[in-house]
Order: sequence, then structure tokens, then C-alpha cells
Amino acid sequence: MMFTFLSICLATATEGGQEKFEALFLYKFCDYIKWPEENTQRIVGIYGNPKVLKELTAVASSSGKIVVRQLNDLSEAKDCDIVYVGHLVNPDLTGFKSTAKAHNILVVTENDDLVHQGSCIGFYTEGGRLKFALRKSTVEAYNLKVSSTLMSLAKIVK
Repeated sequence: MMFTFLSICLATATEGGQEKFEALFLYKFCDYIKWPEENTQRIVGIYGNPKVLKELTAVASSSGKIVVRQLNDLSEAKDCDIVYVGHLVNPDLTGFKSTAKAHNILVVTENDDLVHQGSCIGFYTEGGRLKFALRKSTVEAYNLKVSSTLMSLAKIVK
């Protein structure tokens, strides 16, 4: 099911609807990442892209599976399970890495270049399609486990 869903997203994302697909990915990442503690509800913090915040809030409102929060600064992210960093901010994630590691936060960025600065997953477009890069060593450093299904759909970054 996940493979089919993400394959459709990867194949159909366009620039105009990219935020909607990024929000859907964030929602589905909750099912394919394992945190050290079991929770029935995950907290997703959105920093720097109000369109993704709006789209994810709409998706989350019907399920109760996630709570979406707007973050005005990365220092507000300590109780989040996932933090999404959008293109409207230019963060230095190197300072946030210790917080992400201490609190087991999956860091997802709108820019795949940031996977070398502490992001676990970074979105990018290729041929008009939304894709994502994943840095497994960062995911593991944050004490998270990623499913093989999700890894098979990602561009793995060393």
C-alpha cells in the first residue's frame, strides 16, 4: 500500500502541487519510521512553509494520527517527532542536530542538500517529479529506524 501510494506521488507531483505531496509524504512517513517509544499519535512541527502546514493540517484533521504544529523557531521542536524545514528559512541544521538526536526527531527538509547538515530526509524534484533523499546514518544517529519499503523508494545519501 505504501509503495503504491508513494509511487503515485513520485510520478504525479508537479511544481504547483508540491506542498500537497510533501504533506502527504510527511503523513505517511509516520507509518514507516520507528521511534524508540511507541505512541498512537505523532507530533509534526512545520517550520518555514505555511503551505505545507495548511496541507498537512487538512490531511491530519480527519485521522487523529498526527498533531500538526507551526514552529516559529527550531528551539520549539523538542517535543516533536518529525520536524519539517521549508524553503522560506535558511537554517543551520548543524546546531539542531544535537536536539534532534537527544529527542529522536526525524528531520525532513524541502531541500535535499540539507541531508549533509543533519536532515534525515530531503525532498527534491527530478523531471517534474517529487522525490526524496534519505541519509540512513543520520536516521540511525537519531535513534530511529526506517523501513526497507521507505528506503527502496529513496535516493540513499552516504
